[in-house]
Amino acid sequence: MKLETKLAKWPLTKWKKEFWKVFSEYIKKRDKNICFTCGAQVEGVNSHAGHYRTGATCKLPLYFDERNVHCQCFNCNINLSGNWYPYQARMHAKYGKEIDAEFDVLNQKVVQYDKMTYWNLIQDYEKKLKALQV
Repeated sequence: MKLETKLAKWPLTKWKKEFWKVFSEYIKKRDKNICFTCGAQVEGVNSHAGHYRTGATCKLPLYFDERNVHCQCFNCNINLSGNWYPYQARMHAKYGKEIDAEFDVLNQKVVQYDKMTYWNLIQDYEKKLKALQV
């Protein structure tokens, strides 16, 4: 489908989902399919991109912040609801405890992405993904 047709027909929710597909694939590849919280090697449907600050509670800038999303196994992300305590410990070890305050500020920003923004982000992350596969 041509870009002009997609821009005209796809609602913003579809664009967000399409970007999430590319973004989450990038996150999993970036993390070499190793669960951030338990260290398990994962693949296929067992490999998730899980939010530190949950996707249900964060606004767009935090929802798509690479520091807020890491590879997780199905068990940690779904069964253990993110396995939050080990996730927090790993986040503090990697980024410092100040990441929580930084995310609080970032999550206050109200940002709207339009269709072209999503399209551009998809293009950017497809390039980043391709660079990881080389």
